[in-house]
Amino acid sequence: MYKEEYIFPDKLYPLVGHNICQLRKRYRMTQAQLAERLGLDQKQISLIENGKAKPGLSVCLRIANVFQVSIDRLLFGALQMDILCSNLSGSEQELVTNLLEDINQYLLFRERDNHCADSS
Repeated sequence: MYKEEYIFPDKLYPLVGHNICQLRKRYRMTQAQLAERLGLDQKQISLIENGKAKPGLSVCLRIANVFQVSIDRLLFGALQMDILCSNLSGSEQELVTNLLEDINQYLLFRERDNHCADSS
């Protein structure tokens, strides 16, 4: 369950922007390429990634579709924030963060695999 504080715009939009940026880099896309796929301006993508623009649900859904991820993938970092704010040592935080990222990658793989199977 996500902490209630994550629903506040000053926490949520920078988190979503960071995750969009990470996905874009993982797919080796520039901001301009992502903007073109979404029908947006590159500056708008920059503002979203920096948490300075608030993407609406329709934009978030289109972004999720571009990267073939579920919408909750854009909120993934909330789990990491819980860990980073905990009393774990630096190496423990890194271990758990890496574990969460590995789990997320596995789920992403499974999600794509299921999507391909459904399309057949």
